[in-house]
Amino acid sequence: MTSRVLMIDDDLRLAQIIEKFLMPSGFTFAHCTTGYGGMDWLAKDGNVCDLVLLDRVLTDIDGLEICRQIRSIKGPQSKASILVLSEKTDPMDPIIALDSGADDYLRKPFNPHELLARMKAILRRRGPMPVDPSQILRFGSLEIDQVMRCARVGGRPCKLTQSQFDVLVALALQAGKVLTRGHIMTSTDYRTSQLSLRAIDVQIWRIRQAIETDAKFPKRIITVNGAGYLFVKQQD
Repeated sequence: MTSRVLMIDDDLRLAQIIEKFLMPSGFTFAHCTTGYGGMDWLAKDGNVCDLVLLDRVLTDIDGLEICRQIRSIKGPQSKASILVLSEKTDPMDPIIALDSGADDYLRKPFNPHELLARMKAILRRRGPMPVDPSQILRFGSLEIDQVMRCARVGGRPCKLTQSQFDVLVALALQAGKVLTRGHIMTSTDYRTSQLSLRAIDVQIWRIRQAIETDAKFPKRIITVNGAGYLFVKQQD
C-alpha cells in the first residue's frame, strides 16, 4: 500500500529532492513551507498522511510546537508518525523532540538513503493510516488520489505536473461525459490570457503518455471530434 508523506519545511529545494527520491519507493508527497500551512493542510477534510517530515526550525513557529499540536488534534491525524529534521547540534534536542511527540529525529544534512530507511522503520512499527475512499477515484488499474495529488496505474506512480493532474481530475470527475476544452479550462486554474484552448490538447497528450498503455491509441481519454474529450468511465 502507498504511504502518504507530508513535509513541513521552508527549504523548497530540499523538498523537491526528497519528493523525487521517494517517488520510486511508492510514496506520495505533499509539501507545506510553513508550520501554520502544515496545520491548515492537516485540518482540511480528506487530507490524511501516514508520516510527517517536520523541520525543527520553521520561519513562523517552532517545529516542536507543531509536533505538539499534531498530537493534540482530535481525529486520526494525531496518529501520524512524525520524523523531525534538524540542523541543531544540541545533544538534548533529539530528547526534547521525542518528548514532544516525535517518533524519530534526523540531523541535517542527511543521506537520503538513511532518511528512507528511518521512514520505513517508523511505518513498519505504526502501520499506515486508513484511506478515505471518497478521495480516491478508481478506474480499473488507474487510481487518482485527490488528497496527495498523484495518479497511479497498477500501483506505479504517473509523472504528471500539477496542471496536468488538475486536467486529469476535471475529466475523471465527469467520467462518461464529453467535456469541451473551454469546460476543462474553467474547471482548473488555467487563465485564458496565458494559455490558449490549443494548449489543452498538449496537456491531454502528455497525460495520455503518463496513464495510457499507448498514447497514440488511447483507451482512457478519448477525443470526440468537434466536441472535446471523453474520460471513459469503465476501464481495464
